[in-house]
Amino acid sequence: MRLGCGKGVPDPRSQPVLLQYSLNGGLTWSLLQEFLFSNSSNVGRYIALEIPLKARSSSTRLRWWQPSENGHFYSPWVIDQILIGGNISGNTVIEDDFTTLDSRKWLLHPGGTKMPVCGSTGDALVFIEKASTRYVVTTDIVVNEDSFIQIDFAASCSVTDSCYAIELEYSVNLGLTWHPILKDCLPTNVECNKYHLQRILVSDTFNKWTRITLPLPHYTRSQATRFRWHQPAPFDKQQTWAIDNVYIGDGCIDMCSGHGRCTQGNCVCDEHWGGLYCDEPEASLPTQLKDNFNRAPSNQNWLTVNGGKLSTVCGAVASGMALHFSGGCSRLLVTVDLNLTNAEFIQFYFMYGCLITPNNRNQGVLLEYSVNGGITWNLLMEIFYDQFSKPGFVNILLPHEAKALGTRFRWWQPKHDGLDQNDWAIDNVLISGSADQRTVMLDTFSSAPLPQHERSPADAGPIGRIAFDMFTEDKTTVNEHWLFHDDCAIERFCDSPDGVMICGSHDGREVYAVTHDLTPTEGWIMQFKISVGCKTSEKIAQNQVHVQYSTDFGVSWSYLVPQCLPADPKCAGSISQPSVFFPTKGWKRITYSLPANLVGKFLQYWGRIGSENMTTCHRPTCRKEGVLLDYSIDGGISWILLHEMDYQKYISVRHDYILLPEHALTNTTRLRWWQPFVISNGIVVSGSDRAQWALDDILVGGAEINPSQLVDTFDDEGTSHEENWSFYPNAVRTAGFCGNPSFHLYWPNKKKDNTHNILSSRELIIQPGYMMQFKIVVGCEATSCGDLHSVMLEYTKDTRTDSWQLVQTQCLPSSSNSIGCSPFQFHEATIYNSVNSSAWKRITIQLPDHVSSSATQFRWIQKGEETEKQSWAIDHVYIGEACPKLCSGHGYCTTGAICICDERYQGDDCSVFSHDLPSYIKDNFESERVTEINWETIQGGVIGNGCGQLAPYAHGDSLYFNGCQIRQAITKPLDLTRASKIMFVLQIGSISQTESCNTNLSDPNTVDKAVLLQYSVNNGITWQVIAQHQPKDFIQAQRVSYNVPLEARMKGVLLRWWQPRHNGTGHDQWALDHVEVVL
Repeated sequence: MRLGCGKGVPDPRSQPVLLQYSLNGGLTWSLLQEFLFSNSSNVGRYIALEIPLKARSSSTRLRWWQPSENGHFYSPWVIDQILIGGNISGNTVIEDDFTTLDSRKWLLHPGGTKMPVCGSTGDALVFIEKASTRYVVTTDIVVNEDSFIQIDFAASCSVTDSCYAIELEYSVNLGLTWHPILKDCLPTNVECNKYHLQRILVSDTFNKWTRITLPLPHYTRSQATRFRWHQPAPFDKQQTWAIDNVYIGDGCIDMCSGHGRCTQGNCVCDEHWGGLYCDEPEASLPTQLKDNFNRAPSNQNWLTVNGGKLSTVCGAVASGMALHFSGGCSRLLVTVDLNLTNAEFIQFYFMYGCLITPNNRNQGVLLEYSVNGGITWNLLMEIFYDQFSKPGFVNILLPHEAKALGTRFRWWQPKHDGLDQNDWAIDNVLISGSADQRTVMLDTFSSAPLPQHERSPADAGPIGRIAFDMFTEDKTTVNEHWLFHDDCAIERFCDSPDGVMICGSHDGREVYAVTHDLTPTEGWIMQFKISVGCKTSEKIAQNQVHVQYSTDFGVSWSYLVPQCLPADPKCAGSISQPSVFFPTKGWKRITYSLPANLVGKFLQYWGRIGSENMTTCHRPTCRKEGVLLDYSIDGGISWILLHEMDYQKYISVRHDYILLPEHALTNTTRLRWWQPFVISNGIVVSGSDRAQWALDDILVGGAEINPSQLVDTFDDEGTSHEENWSFYPNAVRTAGFCGNPSFHLYWPNKKKDNTHNILSSRELIIQPGYMMQFKIVVGCEATSCGDLHSVMLEYTKDTRTDSWQLVQTQCLPSSSNSIGCSPFQFHEATIYNSVNSSAWKRITIQLPDHVSSSATQFRWIQKGEETEKQSWAIDHVYIGEACPKLCSGHGYCTTGAICICDERYQGDDCSVFSHDLPSYIKDNFESERVTEINWETIQGGVIGNGCGQLAPYAHGDSLYFNGCQIRQAITKPLDLTRASKIMFVLQIGSISQTESCNTNLSDPNTVDKAVLLQYSVNNGITWQVIAQHQPKDFIQAQRVSYNVPLEARMKGVLLRWWQPRHNGTGHDQWALDHVEVVL
């Protein structure tokens, strides 16, 4: 609306313009708002008003009316773009494919017309008119936490090279003020956890129809939010744009995973994708990506390449050409979707500033990955702007979340100063892993399995399992055995009768051929024929060919055979020439045996010098009574000090963990511990009164890379169990203890010498999501009341310190707020004793994330003075990647994360029952036979009436708990698919507080004396709480009933009633009666 036209100020005598409404056909009018003429009212302004409740009727009319001043009007006024509408209950979805232009969905669209464009399937809303304003505004919509916006957007359709952006904005006040949906979030903003730009609809990224899906941020949520696409003025009329297939709402789960369109609440998947949420690829995705940019980037590898082109302006970044990003608009490189479930790393060569280097952090390049088709991106690495001024090699191990089906990566530069400024280049991109490692490699570079002239008997055909590359015709390209071979081709060379791989460059660059990752085992050889230079033997100095290997995905390289001279201590007396080749005439066949190059890395031991108070062991008094640890790498000729055991620190036992220095890592290293002699008058005398000293548990070992799983059943005769375990003092390998026929480790505790019993594993790589499984028995002949000599399962992530923590700490109702405890899952700590493990028991643990590291060590330890009774044993240990659903508690996990199911169970995750299960329970504890049928275990409880009759709800005997240790009752596995309720009568203690039935309500930790009702769907690995029953509420018998939780309505569910803590026999008793599971 504009009150007054022209540049002059409106006449002050003008009457105001009234907006009125009438409900009775115009007989009477009521005022809605008045608009006054003023000095500034002659500028057009946007007005938005809520219609008041009293004006909302089925026959309302509105009028704008200016009363006259005695028949005079002093100033004109003008009004445009009237819109009356909206929906009081709120739309939750706007969806349009523009087959018709519905004014109920689109309030305004100046400059927009409906027509097909850019090869759209039907009509789209297109902005190509020569208007001075171009925008489109949606109607108001309810935005909640699941809402997202999904549109197909196209700009310019490749007509123009200019760089422009369309703003995407929202308003929560009927369009009076507009804000961008995304704000700039850049590395310099401290509060940003994900990086993105406000200018998201940029013309070069959307130069053809492209779908964009955007989860709506929390600040856009309201009952009436409207959106607009707006082209800020001034703009060139050539800078056209269009939208189509708009969806704003919350209808589709996971926004169709980025691989489909949301239509009427259902996902319509893109080509090659299927499934309910479009997250299942129908064609197999590539498992690796490799590009050395020696030809134009292909769409088999890359979805988007913006602002980058092949160039040699940076010189050789890795080799040959590189992909150089210096465009004036956006700079973006996006891979296709990959199947990275078995991948391990992403690596590439990178360089900044071939023309002009970046000068602040927002001009750095971000490497991100997305697992939902590009809807959301997670940062993998920020490539800092002030590094990589020379080409550098980047190697990133993929995080667990990125090893998924349908992962894509993108490199993008948020800000730059324009064309050819702050540029960067990338080369030799490789995303891959050793999961597709080959175990053999053979390449003859021709169609024959062996070159013709080599067919003498000595070479007569290979024997054994070797995969041959068979080719029908001579080939010219290098095959996929080779990872990088930029300057290599297959042709004839140097009188060869068939094709060979010939490598070299004309401009003196370095040239290399790199094989795929291989997994060599003992006794491997490498054999090849080589000819360097063939006929010319000039320029000898430059043209060597080096043969090297790498064990860290190509980050560092060393000679396959190093140079070894007679005096070299590292070489243990052997002599070898390095694996380098110089120009010679003709061909030469070479055979190398591959070195076994994993040497020890650390040394650890326990030591003590003298003692505080023993009579046989003197207390040390001066530094000369300490012990020195040296090493020698030349057969003991010269010794180098590694560590001094100080006489004051070792009076009590100490544990030392020493990383061996690089210099000590040879195959002729020896170690010695010695105590300085007593020298009197220049002569060594035997000083028997020096402090004595002792060492124990010496371990020299370790590896370049720790293994990531440990499997040991202790069964195989003759195989060494040493590589899995660092120590197990006092243990013997035996069979038959406590009725276990297979072999296991057993601690008989015959010696009464106060030593700890330990089983400690070697260092392992533990990743989030790993599991642990073992069988244990403690004191099967012991009585369960009395001293418990518990075995604790602990871990450490740093073997150098002797600090161990329990793998799982206890989680009880009183600790439900503490870190790492869920309020719905209670469990005991990883402590095993004759109470909970008096018979062989399989324990399965989902390892918590805080245990993860590249050198985690586990140990079972039993401390204190044992009697012979409390002997214990361990069998069937598995630590590693989790089996599916932890084998549902019905099977053993073994190498390769495969389940071996128990009898009567089948399926990948042992969750399929091959037998019928009872679907209900009814037990009033009057008959022992019925109780036997219904219950799997009852501990600490008997049928009796220690708490009297549970009147008025139940009579006769009940299940009465007064045990000294665990008190629990667990049902047999049930089929609860059709069950609806669990009902029972419960009493804890009694009002009369008798000896046989009492509870102390003033006890501080009375919360943990509650009786919990829990269920387990994996045979007791984890228990979920249904209800807690506090003593104060059940001091009188109560009858309770609970709905069976939805997650528990399946086959094979256990129910248990459990009292986590109590004060022992004669305290905190409870009774259970009339247990029923109803269909």
